[in-house]
Amino acid sequence: MHVVVFVVLLVLGILAINGVVWGIVLTALSRRRRARMAELQADLAATGDRVVLGPDRGNYCGGTGDFPRVANNSLLTLTTADLLIHPYLGRAVTVPVAAITGVRVEKAWNGRVVAGKHFLVVSSDHGEVGLFAPDPDRWRSAIERFAVR
Repeated sequence: MHVVVFVVLLVLGILAINGVVWGIVLTALSRRRRARMAELQADLAATGDRVVLGPDRGNYCGGTGDFPRVANNSLLTLTTADLLIHPYLGRAVTVPVAAITGVRVEKAWNGRVVAGKHFLVVSSDHGEVGLFAPDPDRWRSAIERFAVR
């Protein structure tokens, strides 16, 4: 009987520690997201660019060419001048609208497939970026309308 009580207490202790750690991580990420949103709002106010779409929560799935390879949760914003990708952690990625050469929605990109999700792939003079956007078709049509030359 003592072994059973020990195992139950051990499992409860591990779960409690896990809950505390995840609570700290999620709180830090939430604060970082809010800070990135404030940075984005300040950048937009400073440049005076008109927002076409966003900011939306999305995922940067990495890039090719000059773009960073590391995937990250991000804020996605399309302005009249740039496609702005502000990851919660790491440096912001900017794709100038003038450099965008194409956009497409793909089931697989850069060797990755995610069940039930479609990649929004933006091609530019500097490489490609893969994104998970909340509504990839809406993002594709907005980018085609304002950016693709």
